[in-house]
Amino acid sequence: VHNGERFLPEAIETVLNQSFQDFELLISDDCSQDRSCEIIEKYASKDSRVKRIDAGRRLGLFENYNFCIKSSTAPLIKFMAQDDTLENDALDTIFGAFSRYPQLSLLTIGKKLINQTGAPLN
Repeated sequence: VHNGERFLPEAIETVLNQSFQDFELLISDDCSQDRSCEIIEKYASKDSRVKRIDAGRRLGLFENYNFCIKSSTAPLIKFMAQDDTLENDALDTIFGAFSRYPQLSLLTIGKKLINQTGAPLN
C-alpha cells in the first residue's frame, strides 16, 4: 500500500469476506503519507488474520511485493493492490486449482476492470 486510503477499506473487506477463510492478509505499507496505516491498524485490531508489515523505508511497487513474499510463511500467495477487489469465491477458486493440480507453480484468474465508482469498463 502506498497512499491507498481511498480504496483500501473496500479492498481489505473483499479479502476478509472470502468464502475461503484460512489465510493471512499481509499488508505492507510503503511509507504512506495518508491514513493508510491507520486503516490497516484498525482492521488488524479487529481480525487476527490481518498483519501490518513495514520495511521501514520506501521500497516502491515491486520491491514491496518482494518484501511481502519474504515476510510470508504461507504455501500460496495472492497479490493484491490497494485498489483491487476480489469476488467472494476467488480464494476458493485459487486454492481449489492448486489442490487439484499440485504441479502448478503459477496461476492467474480473470479480472474485471471498473472505474472509480465501480462501473464496469468495456
